[in-house]
Amino acid sequence: MEKVTIKDVAKESEVSIATVSRVLNEVGYVNEQIKVRVLQAVEKLNYQPNAVARSLKRDQTNTIGVILPDISNPYFMTMSKAIEDCLYDHNYNLIFCSGDEKPEKEKKLLQLLLEKRVDAIVLSTSSGNDAFIKRIHLSGTPVILMDRRVDYTDLKLDLVEEDNVKGAYELTKYLIQLGHTKVGVLNGLLDVSTGADRLLGFRQAIRDFGIRQEEAWIYNGGFTQEGGGRRLTTF
Repeated sequence: MEKVTIKDVAKESEVSIATVSRVLNEVGYVNEQIKVRVLQAVEKLNYQPNAVARSLKRDQTNTIGVILPDISNPYFMTMSKAIEDCLYDHNYNLIFCSGDEKPEKEKKLLQLLLEKRVDAIVLSTSSGNDAFIKRIHLSGTPVILMDRRVDYTDLKLDLVEEDNVKGAYELTKYLIQLGHTKVGVLNGLLDVSTGADRLLGFRQAIRDFGIRQEEAWIYNGGFTQEGGGRRLTTF
């Protein structure tokens, strides 16, 4: 069976295509009797509006792309749920992607979302794509950074993040105040802002409290529990 088009609806309801469009998009004035006739034709033919064509015409898809470094990480899953809950009430759809902490995969996903003509991109970057992110932003597609920064100081991007320096400082301070003098750290990747900030906070606390620092007790690796667990056995 051939797909029903807006032309078929116009023919069935004996009106113009423009009139059908006005009824479906709820714009402009249409006589109530004609409106009923169009809607009856839509139901009779089981017409499904072409969302892609509509988005091209309006230059808006009501779709937000979200790229996370690890979609299985409970931390990012919690943030994703919050984003979804917020945008659902505003009639936005979401496309979730996982970059798997791989810059090359992240770049491909960024390109894919651009091709899908998303209205904006929420990104927790795996690093390495700062130049490409800048190009996307300057081309007119809003980019909102989540949890992780990019290095371009001249790039005015919205950013939602916690204070990782303070968090690591307070955590290290707490351990020191409990009486511990041999404090190590299992840290994330240093080329990602969260990893660099947490190490900075740790070092500041160690220095402020005069604790001996051993480089062998500092491990800069991934952000997974499995990776941290493997490293713990070597400390």
